[in-house]
Amino acid sequence: MRRGLADPDAARAFLAAADAHDPSAFAGIGQATARKFAAAGADLILLARRSDRLEALKRALATEFKIKVTIAAVDVQQAAQIEKFVIENREVLKSVDVLVNNAG
Repeated sequence: MRRGLADPDAARAFLAAADAHDPSAFAGIGQATARKFAAAGADLILLARRSDRLEALKRALATEFKIKVTIAAVDVQQAAQIEKFVIENREVLKSVDVLVNNAG
């Protein structure tokens, strides 16, 4: 049985935006939240500015929890980058049940 979510089936994917002002992007609360959802079996869509950290986190979570992790290097303060991400990822975004915005 999955733990950590009231309804794990309703949280098969989520979008987490990392703190755009934090030089240690995608650490702290954002990473802890991603790990909790991953531990519950949720597939993840993760956005942050630092692609190297995103890639490392993707590998770690996918390996440890056997989930699908989609990542994108996006500065959430830049509307054009968000719009581009949404346009390019319409299909995967259809499966989002939970949005966690951890920006700023």
